[in-house]
Amino acid sequence: MHCSVVADFFSILKKKKKNVFFCYAVLPQNIGTLHGLFLFFISLFPFTLILTTDNNYLFTKKKAKKFSFLVVWVQFFLARKKISNSTESIMDNAPAPSVYIKTSPRDSEVEKAQNINSATPFVTLPSLPVPISRGQCVVYDQEVLICGGLYTRDCYSYHVLEKKYKKICSYPKDVKLRGHSVVKRVNSNTNDTMLLSFGGYKNEKKHTLTMKYVSVWNGEKQTSNCNQWLPLMDKNEDKPIIIGGDEDDYDGMRSVIGGSNNHLLFITYRPKNIDVFNLDTFQYVNRGILPSDNWIYFHGFVSKTKSELTSTSTEANEKKSEMILFQRKTGLAIEYDEDSKSFDFRKLSVFDDMAPLSEYAHVCINDTILFFGGHGGPKLGVSKAIHKYSLKENTWVKFEHNLSTPLSDCVSVLSEDNTYVHILGGFNDHRDEMTIHVKTKATDWMDEKEKEKMQIYNREKELEKEKNRKKLQASHFFCCCLFFYLCCL
Repeated sequence: MHCSVVADFFSILKKKKKNVFFCYAVLPQNIGTLHGLFLFFISLFPFTLILTTDNNYLFTKKKAKKFSFLVVWVQFFLARKKISNSTESIMDNAPAPSVYIKTSPRDSEVEKAQNINSATPFVTLPSLPVPISRGQCVVYDQEVLICGGLYTRDCYSYHVLEKKYKKICSYPKDVKLRGHSVVKRVNSNTNDTMLLSFGGYKNEKKHTLTMKYVSVWNGEKQTSNCNQWLPLMDKNEDKPIIIGGDEDDYDGMRSVIGGSNNHLLFITYRPKNIDVFNLDTFQYVNRGILPSDNWIYFHGFVSKTKSELTSTSTEANEKKSEMILFQRKTGLAIEYDEDSKSFDFRKLSVFDDMAPLSEYAHVCINDTILFFGGHGGPKLGVSKAIHKYSLKENTWVKFEHNLSTPLSDCVSVLSEDNTYVHILGGFNDHRDEMTIHVKTKATDWMDEKEKEKMQIYNREKELEKEKNRKKLQASHFFCCCLFFYLCCL
């Protein structure tokens, strides 16, 4: 967490007093000399300083008014001392410790949740607000966002620390969600989180909607353009964008985001199609035919992480996207080259027990794909088995542990810190729609080599976040210095 200072312009306008304003400062984990000099400089001005660590406040806005700046300055150096002793833990891949003046009661709950007995790998969580099958989920910080399902248009946020659900919004009444996909895209410049939902039957009206998501748990009043599904618009021509033609059947489709700038949407759907859609230009880039022996629908489709694409990072490799697809007896490694706009397909082995299955939940963790449940047709029915595929070894494993109940058409999602896999909803073997929600530790399903790779990936991901925070810090620092200078004039 880096230093980010934002002046409250509204309090200046409201009070109409010169050099009187509030300043909010996010306490960094690696406070340096530059930050110290900066805080000493701004301490020369009459104002109230509020220090926060994430959502845990050293001083609330109300209490800060009662303290002198000297007290806050002492707290600043005490916090700095605590943080300097813990910075090495990031390189050891330990979770970055937060600085708390007051211990949160939720900390002990998190620790208990992490100490899961491997003999019982699943932790039962509060049931879903409504039964959901063929749902779509993405993660946002400490939230699991549930975006509709086969028989529900409602969208919810599940907070992993609060262990509660909150309704976000509902899809428009004219939108059919039988065959829809939801993907998340983060704007690297503004850090805004955008959700894209699209889908529809063949020869029926399709939807393409977008949502700017702002957490429903922060207690702030939402603006009119947040947390609601709105048509995706081409601002240049002021017209709605629809992904998919009338002849495209998106029932049971799967999609992932890839590309060198995370700007390409890859869509796989029946009978054996794969499309590439540019999310920056709103144009189709390419369409291909999958070399499959069977139709592609309700299948497994994941994108390989960039750290797993190649052992060396070159500009040419960054222009290539790699994906993995499984559907019954078909297994494919798919590579797409942005420069030549071409596909390359390589067949993968499929475990005999997996060959009859589809409609399973699946999630990719580094070079491992986990499969939960599935439907094996009239003969086999609904499965509660759990399988693992190793991308590097091209090998399969069937675990002794099973789901507590047979499930098909459920959905799974990996937490943002790669710690837990959440499994939600689905149908049981009686075709009843379920409200089940369980989680399991990702490392419980890995061997020692896979755990080591996951630690390396988490460390690289943390370092990448640090670089992004530094960029935001530099821009905030410049803006604040400029603002302070203008206040002194």
